[in-house]
Amino acid sequence: MARLFIFLLFLLFWNKGYSYERIVSLSPAITDVISYLGEGKKLVGVTIFCSGKVCRGKEKVGGIVNPNVEKIYSLKPDLVISTNLTPRRELELIKKLGVKVLVFRLVSLEDVENVTESLGELFGKRGRGGELLENLKRKASESLSCLKGKRVLILLSTKPLYCAGSGTYLGELLELSGANVVPKGGFKPVSAEEVLRLKPDVVLVIGSKEPQILEKLGLNLVLFSKKDEVLHPSPVLLKGVEDLGREVCAK
Repeated sequence: MARLFIFLLFLLFWNKGYSYERIVSLSPAITDVISYLGEGKKLVGVTIFCSGKVCRGKEKVGGIVNPNVEKIYSLKPDLVISTNLTPRRELELIKKLGVKVLVFRLVSLEDVENVTESLGELFGKRGRGGELLENLKRKASESLSCLKGKRVLILLSTKPLYCAGSGTYLGELLELSGANVVPKGGFKPVSAEEVLRLKPDVVLVIGSKEPQILEKLGLNLVLFSKKDEVLHPSPVLLKGVEDLGREVCAK
C-alpha cells in the first residue's frame, strides 16, 4: 500500500489542474480499467489485443511488447499508459517525443486494485480500486463456493503444460473462495508427472481443448473457454468469476 500512497501523491502534484483527453493504452488490462472507470471516450489508441465495445473505432498501435511508436506519436496523445510488459526501450522513445508515460505492474489482485485506484484518482474518481477488490472477493466467495477446501490446478496452456500458481492473480482469486491452489508460486511450466504428484481435486483448463496428455490420468478436468474474461488482470474478472462459477460448480 505504501507504493500506492507514493504514486497517488505523485499524481496529485503532477496532474493538478490538468485533464488528459487523448490516451493510448498499451495493455488490454489497462484498457479494461479505463473502460470500467467510464473514461473509454478518452482512448485514441489501443493494442491489437484489446477488445470490446470501448475499442470500436480506436486506432491499433501494435502489440504489448512491440508497439508502433511512430503510430502512437501520430495520434498526438497527451498520455500513454502501459504495464511493465512493454519494453523500456519503446517507452523511453515515447517519453523522448514529449509524451507522458505511466507504467504499472499487473500480476496480483493487489496490483489490479492499485492500478484501478491510481487511474481513478487520475480521472477524479477516488475509491474505485477498493470497491473493485471488495466486489471481486464477494463474487469469488459466492460464485466459486463449490471449490472450498479443494485442491485446484489452473492450466493456461496444454502444449506445453503451463499453470498459474497460488501467487498469481488467478490463484489468489480462486483462493478467495476457499480453494487451495497448487502449486505454490507464480506462472510456471509443469509436467504430467508433477500434476499427478500435486493430486488436484479439480484441474481447471483455461481456453484450451481437453489435454490429451491428461485424459487417461483420471483427473477431474473442467474446461473454461471464455479465456478473455480471466486472462486479463482487470475489472473484466468480475464477469469472468460469475461465468467460471457456472462452469465449475455445475460439474
